[in-house]
Amino acid sequence: MKSRSALLALLFVCDFSAGAFVVELNSNGDPVRWHLNPLEPTVPPNPKGQGVHTNVVNPATRSVRFFLAADAYSAANATTELNAVRASFAQWQAIPGTFLKFEDAGLVAPGVDVNTSDDQNVVFWAKNGTLVNGGMDNISGALAVTFNSFFPDNNAQAEADIVFNGVEYAWSADFNSADTTVQFIESTAAHEIGHFLGLKHSPVGGATMLFRGAAGVNLQAGLSSDEVAAAQWLYAQSSTLATLGRLQGQVTLSGSPVFGAAVLAEEASTGNLVAGTVTRADGAYDLPAMPPGQYRVRVTPLDPSSASSFLIRGRDIASAYASAETGFLPTTNVIVTLTAGATGNSNFAVTVGSPAFRITHIRQTSANAGSFRWSSLPAAIHPGQSNYFIGVASANLPTNESRFPSASRATPRPASAVLSRKAAPRSRMRTDSSKSRRWFPISTSTGSTTVSSANTFRCSRRRKPLRTPIQTATDSTIRRNTSPAPIRSTRCRC
Repeated sequence: MKSRSALLALLFVCDFSAGAFVVELNSNGDPVRWHLNPLEPTVPPNPKGQGVHTNVVNPATRSVRFFLAADAYSAANATTELNAVRASFAQWQAIPGTFLKFEDAGLVAPGVDVNTSDDQNVVFWAKNGTLVNGGMDNISGALAVTFNSFFPDNNAQAEADIVFNGVEYAWSADFNSADTTVQFIESTAAHEIGHFLGLKHSPVGGATMLFRGAAGVNLQAGLSSDEVAAAQWLYAQSSTLATLGRLQGQVTLSGSPVFGAAVLAEEASTGNLVAGTVTRADGAYDLPAMPPGQYRVRVTPLDPSSASSFLIRGRDIASAYASAETGFLPTTNVIVTLTAGATGNSNFAVTVGSPAFRITHIRQTSANAGSFRWSSLPAAIHPGQSNYFIGVASANLPTNESRFPSASRATPRPASAVLSRKAAPRSRMRTDSSKSRRWFPISTSTGSTTVSSANTFRCSRRRKPLRTPIQTATDSTIRRNTSPAPIRSTRCRC
């Protein structure tokens, strides 16, 4: 039996994990996630509010069920658009070593709204206005918003809805389209499903859970190693974690813990970034579910919250990191070897100071040496591409004695130069609604670019003083039309 007193006692106790991904923890260290193995008590036979409804999680198959609004975004392409959403769920389900499963529960009639107490997980497009959740929340300015409800005594999710903004943005399911005036459904859906599963935003630049992405088909269309690690930790089969390594430690400054320092791990053999995290208030970090091997690990400050030009700030991870410490110097790389089933430990002591320079813009990949498109978004080089140029920009970038390492096998080059080489791509998983790439069927039942061009996700979380599960909204600093006097409200610009 879940008691009301436990709910009220824990409403004020919340933390964000410093893992290779960010999740919300309660005072017992439980992350917000679906409880699939073992299951939460089911409703029925238990009364409403004392478990998870069988229409939300199928207890027979231990699958999270989702319903799709039949009208999708457009009448002409509804089937393809809904298949794009299904393909995004399939990406997450395809991650090896997890018990994560989804079940397509069928279609619901157009006109559905956000309601995390109606015993169904719904995905839909808002097309008649940006007010959702009974008119209580305004999603204007957000690509999509995920609403989660969960029990705070053990952070078991009870229900979740995803709403896409079909009022202010146009959408496409065409993976081969070069149109950057529309939003690619799979990119945003894969990101929102990460929130649906309990994740917050990642500090890793190429991750699907990065706080923003470009319009059109972008890097968020496929899951990165960061999302794979998240699923393998949150929803691991009993044997999975025994095959993976883990790195923990603490970051300190003059003996005191450093809050919000970025800890990055890259493969020593390839230079590919594998995982990244930010430290907690006690300076601790945790990088779980990492493949065994040798890594180069370093600590670096995020961009200041007040910065007008930036790549990623603390508040872009979560509002709790708005006050992240940024006044210290980056460390050099430390070689760490992780073994299967074991936890390594590496502590870092940083020094007070301001970095010599901060990269604020990235030159997007081009085969034309004279082409310069600058953005704050990650740049990618794909398999088969060679002699491509990328670059970085800063207001005070040095021209001598600096190195510009790339995330692959390469000899470091001067920071003032662009890179012209064949790069090894960062590993990704993806499926596509129109192609059979890594398609794992979901079970069914009943039937010159600037920073400002990026789409920025923003998130808000609110808590209700009720016995019913707490509801949160992720991906929009949503504006409240009415105030239900929440016990606790926190916001982050994502």
